[in-house]
Amino acid sequence: MKKRNIFISLLFTLILCFVFVYVIFLKTPNEKLSMEGRVANKFIAPTIYNIKDGSFQSSFENAMTDQFMKREVFLKIYYRYDYFLNRISVIDKGEYSLVKIGDNVYTFDAAKDYLLEFPLFKRNDMEEGIVNITNNINDISNKYPDINMYVYKPLRLNEADIFDEDNDFSAYGPVYEDLFKSSLNEDVQYGTNGFVSLEDYKAKYYMTDPHWNNVGADEGYRQIVDMFNVNYGNIEYATYDSEYCFDEFEYYGQYGRGSAYQTKGDTFCDYNYQLEDYTTIVNGEQKQYDAKDQFKNNTIDSYSWNFMYSIYHGNDEAEIIFEFDQNTNRNLLVFTDSYAGPIKNLLASHFDKTYYIDPRINPDFVLSDYLEQNEITDILYLGFFGSLYSTPEYVFSDY
Repeated sequence: MKKRNIFISLLFTLILCFVFVYVIFLKTPNEKLSMEGRVANKFIAPTIYNIKDGSFQSSFENAMTDQFMKREVFLKIYYRYDYFLNRISVIDKGEYSLVKIGDNVYTFDAAKDYLLEFPLFKRNDMEEGIVNITNNINDISNKYPDINMYVYKPLRLNEADIFDEDNDFSAYGPVYEDLFKSSLNEDVQYGTNGFVSLEDYKAKYYMTDPHWNNVGADEGYRQIVDMFNVNYGNIEYATYDSEYCFDEFEYYGQYGRGSAYQTKGDTFCDYNYQLEDYTTIVNGEQKQYDAKDQFKNNTIDSYSWNFMYSIYHGNDEAEIIFEFDQNTNRNLLVFTDSYAGPIKNLLASHFDKTYYIDPRINPDFVLSDYLEQNEITDILYLGFFGSLYSTPEYVFSDY
């Protein structure tokens, strides 16, 4: 460990000297960093306060790094060294020993396998968040007994406890799962796509991204329809007639970009479903929501390919309304995050109107007004643990 720290210190000293030479001749960038999907850091003005708390120093270092012309090369070199040193430290320890290959990005099996965040540990904010949201869901269910209530939570790999034995810790994902489920009223239906093994997980999720692939999304959609049918009994699954894959393009998802492309990218595929015509209204404006046709016709800008999952299926928005001419007398309200992206239109195909609300970016949402104005018959919470366990925006006070 001491030799590793000395090596890292020397490496960083050399890199910072090299970076400083470049910074002298470069302007502060304002363009997006495509590999990480964010705007480049800029310098902040130094003050007594931000120097004392260290924020000036941090912003200075981050801005210097972002102004480095060869940023992606720098990250690749750094993570390869970091991976190499971490790999040595865990070699022969176990099949699922975790190896760090990026900023909060890990893998196992010599960096040839699926990427993940560090496993979920015990956190007071999550326990408190679970209590708050389950109490809130139960209160809403009690106040509106005629509205059918559902919760569906896709699992992430870092919720599993399969890494415990090889890394000498106890992951808290299964504990929180049980706590959340057991805290809900009996009339609130709960569902999840629990995977029985790592191989089962690999069949349903991207290798470089924590989101469903088309196989996992289709399974999740069908499981949610099964939940609807506890109340309705006659909803038939939407079917697809073919699969479409972008074979010439390697997709590096959220984890892949954070690991500086240490692993092979995914093949991005989708199913062609047979749905009736529908309209979409995005934040009050009627327009096309997804960008599937643009990707298939290769008329999308090059930057968007880096973030294909969200742009292809449709970005997270404050409000998206799907309108089908179904005459079902059912209207669905969904509190959602990015996991609903691939199945928004599928779920909506079983209702006259479906309202997707992302509470994280819709601060003006008032639940009681929305229920009254839109004749909601069903409410679905669809989100991963970060949304449902610890995001206060999903807890509503005006109901």
